[in-house]
Amino acid sequence: TSRDPSMATSAVVLTFPSSNVHPRDGENDIYDMPPEKVGVDRTSFYTFIHKPFGTVHDQEWVVHPVSALDWHTVALEWTPSQMRLYRDGELVRTIDETSADLIPDVKHFLAIQLDPWQHSLLEPVWMQVDYAKVESPC
Repeated sequence: TSRDPSMATSAVVLTFPSSNVHPRDGENDIYDMPPEKVGVDRTSFYTFIHKPFGTVHDQEWVVHPVSALDWHTVALEWTPSQMRLYRDGELVRTIDETSADLIPDVKHFLAIQLDPWQHSLLEPVWMQVDYAKVESPC
């Protein structure tokens, strides 16, 4: 994801409930960069797992302390009892259903988007994605 001098955009790769009912049915922001947290130079990115039936801010998160200006592979392996988060082939977090109660049990779809946080940009912002792969329906 390119620099954003205006701090006006967040690049996000996520799963969102097919019901479009959030936060009740969860949300999994696999790759996210809230402008106020990552700054102009995208010095990191985040993963947010929003708890089903929780509030919008009821979530687990991981800070990825790597430059989001560089290429990374991020994967979420989601089973009924566990979620495993990988960055560049390394396991960075495991969430168990029994300990966190964070795993949605409804269908989700994959979304890739640039979210606007302001109405104007100082310069264009790009998010480049080489590929997205869903191995089985989530």
